[in-house]
Amino acid sequence: MILNTEHSIDEVGRHFRRLTRVRAESDGRWLYFRYTDPHTMDDLRASMNPEDAAAVLGPYAPVVLHPAGAFRLARRHLRSEARSNSFAFRLADRHVRAMRHRQRARFAQVVAGDLAALVPNMRRSAIEELVRRGMDLCRDTGMFQQDSTAGYILLSGLLGPRFTQTYSRYAPILDPRRSETERKTMIHSTLSEVQKRSLSNGR
Repeated sequence: MILNTEHSIDEVGRHFRRLTRVRAESDGRWLYFRYTDPHTMDDLRASMNPEDAAAVLGPYAPVVLHPAGAFRLARRHLRSEARSNSFAFRLADRHVRAMRHRQRARFAQVVAGDLAALVPNMRRSAIEELVRRGMDLCRDTGMFQQDSTAGYILLSGLLGPRFTQTYSRYAPILDPRRSETERKTMIHSTLSEVQKRSLSNGR
């Protein structure tokens, strides 16, 4: 983020240091706020009102804010009267929902690209359905880490969407009684094995 301001670097630093931790509006917990992550402001922008934007950006109107969408938020929301408002930013449930929605969509897009590269003959609609169902199934069976979910979806593309039912040896992957660490290890060892087998068969 590049700022155009007449304030000193110390004043700018004091303002943004207040954002390293924010309170959750729902229960008052203190949370680390990674506003410096390139995606955070972009994920938040759809759910931010002028007061939210003023609390986060203070009197500093960004010249460049990456990704580009967050810069549009600053242009649209930062009215002069809102800029002088100095109340603390609180992370509301609507912010959390918006961020999770954007993160899920971004993750789905990345996994769909990986799957398209791995199984080039699969139709786009089939890929999107496989990714959506895989993400829901992993969440419902207690797998929340992205590398677990991505690995499961890639296996679904290689072995078929019902591979854990078709091949009994893979059934433990969706067993919620097992730890995610154990299931993730199984997913990635299976993925490595399947890919090696495909290479040796010339596919």
